[in-house]
Amino acid sequence: MLNANWTMFKEDFKKEMKDEFAQFKIQIDQQLATASLKLQDHGQKLEEMAARIDEQETWAAVANEALSRSLKEQSATSNREVEKEQ
Repeated sequence: MLNANWTMFKEDFKKEMKDEFAQFKIQIDQQLATASLKLQDHGQKLEEMAARIDEQETWAAVANEALSRSLKEQSATSNREVEKEQ
């Protein structure tokens, strides 16, 4: 009888452990899936941010070039006016 109880206990214990492990595996898989989706979302947002930064850098370079050209033209105009006055 003791041997039968021990065998039944071992089988029940094995079954419980397998069930708990299966539940644990399901939870881990769900957490990994959620984390993967979040990571993909963050990756997409980073790509969008990088594109916006590139656009801003391009705009800034164009604006700086236009401002520089405008300042040179203004300086040249001022120099011509000074020469006319002399």
